[in-house]
Amino acid sequence: MPLKIIDRRHLLIIAVGFGGGLAALPWLPGPSLDPEQSLFARVVVPFFARAAIAFMLPAAALVTCLVADTLSSRDVFGEPQAASAKAVRVILLCTVLFIVSLQGLVLLNVMGFPIASFSPHRLVVVLTGLLFVGIGNVLPRLRPNLVFGIRTRRILENRLAWERVHRVAGYVLAALGVITVAAGLTLSKSQIPIVLSAVVVSGAMVNLAAYRRWTRG
Repeated sequence: MPLKIIDRRHLLIIAVGFGGGLAALPWLPGPSLDPEQSLFARVVVPFFARAAIAFMLPAAALVTCLVADTLSSRDVFGEPQAASAKAVRVILLCTVLFIVSLQGLVLLNVMGFPIASFSPHRLVVVLTGLLFVGIGNVLPRLRPNLVFGIRTRRILENRLAWERVHRVAGYVLAALGVITVAAGLTLSKSQIPIVLSAVVVSGAMVNLAAYRRWTRG
């Protein structure tokens, strides 16, 4: 039976995102326009510019859910897929939470509200780290599916390889998330990309080594 992975939590968070965008819409600044331009340019263009800021990210979250749900309905892995239904939903939930939280930061920043003692770029880095921790914690419980994970033919056809590779990937991603959060809270703006780049490259090498080991032969 095809797996449906969208539930009320996903839809509620997306609805909050659209509601927040709607509430912020009248307060968002529009582009600077020449008063001698046409009524269309002075009214319609600013409205759509503000609407893009208000609704683009929750719309992206909704599209992500719909695409994931469509892929899950085409899945051919049967029981292994059903067994990891909770893990798939949690990963999607983490993704939707990240997108809508990012929208909140964007709206507050655009409207000029003081977000926190930390600059917006630090908060984005921290949010990204929390996303990595959330997904990394779930990856070891994920089973072969067409929605999330490392989906090459060699690994989809080998249940043991899938489990071992995603267990390593989960540990690496969770560690990357912890380091990302710490970097966002403590490092300078110039140091953050240097440290994270080194960590990402190291993590990718570990994952590649695990993939090669468990899919060999």
